[in-house]
Amino acid sequence: MIIYESRPDVTVEATVLAFKANNKILLKGGKEAVHSNKAIVALWHKALEAHNLSTDYIQLLQMNRQETQEFLKNPTESLDLIVPRGGEQLIKFVKEHANCAVW
Repeated sequence: MIIYESRPDVTVEATVLAFKANNKILLKGGKEAVHSNKAIVALWHKALEAHNLSTDYIQLLQMNRQETQEFLKNPTESLDLIVPRGGEQLIKFVKEHANCAVW
């Protein structure tokens, strides 16, 4: 899982790295870029479907801060690692609430 601020380029870069490593990825971008992130993930899903691959490889989480805290404490998906990309506050937030490795 990667949690990042309003940087749609991270949506592309993180997804490429996860896909090339044959890993699924959960993306949690900032609310300011939600429309861009939705469009990017929709294109990824279209490409995956065109090659008969599961769209489960790439999931965009759309949660507010409180929902994100709850998800980090009790994830509905198996999480091996969370990568927070952003400022000190974001990194601190993730470290305080995650129940898995944070890098």
